[in-house]
Amino acid sequence: MISIFKQFIIIILIVTLTACSVFSKSKIQVSGLQASDVNVQLGLAYLENGDVQRAHQKLLLAEQQSPGSLQAKGAMGYFLESTGSLPSADAYYRRAITLNPKSGAAQNNYGTFLCRRGRYLEADQHFLLALQDPSYLNTAQVYENAGLCAMQIPDTEKALGYFTQAITQDPKRAISWLELGRINYQAKNYQQAQQYLDHYMQLVKEPTANALWLGAVLARNLGNPTAAGSYTLMLQTKFPNSDAYKALVHTPKLKTKHKSKQLYY
Repeated sequence: MISIFKQFIIIILIVTLTACSVFSKSKIQVSGLQASDVNVQLGLAYLENGDVQRAHQKLLLAEQQSPGSLQAKGAMGYFLESTGSLPSADAYYRRAITLNPKSGAAQNNYGTFLCRRGRYLEADQHFLLALQDPSYLNTAQVYENAGLCAMQIPDTEKALGYFTQAITQDPKRAISWLELGRINYQAKNYQQAQQYLDHYMQLVKEPTANALWLGAVLARNLGNPTAAGSYTLMLQTKFPNSDAYKALVHTPKLKTKHKSKQLYY
């Protein structure tokens, strides 16, 4: 499928740091946990910018400052996964769970990792465990991740339920709206699929190649050649080398045979 890597957002639960103010001449001591959180954020920022060495240094320091930090363990797991050290990454994600088996963040992080490794059924179990944490606020993200993973099995019915839960809890989950549109398109529920796609389009500034592909094939099936032409032109202009554009141009009947693995975001 689309590279599911781009869809999944790794939820490294980073505690928001309280801005420190100086009152009179007193100074606020930064705890080891707070310092660790700062270095986790710095490490992930360096990793995002491609500075692997500094990222590793900051994440190692974060672990030293707070050996029991779930955030530090999860961030190091993500770093190791991103740099190709998969067995070590697996170990770090599991260490976070060992520190707190009821942590929604730790369970969600490991679930996304397992899904990216193709261990879909195992991943699903960890997403369900993440949802059992009453203090975890990112449940809509968990449902979306679980839905994306279910699409890889593939288990469309399960994915449909997860994506529906995601938009119920957070109507701004654009990916879930798009996936619901795609599922309904596959089921030939074209009007319903169009409604889901419309919601997605309202939420994003730059539609993905797959969203434009879906818009084009839905417009064809709904008898709207003008809209179909517009979507096709946008797809050609913005994503001329994408699999979505190639499928639209060279395999027009793909809309009746389409499987989740054939789409790329």
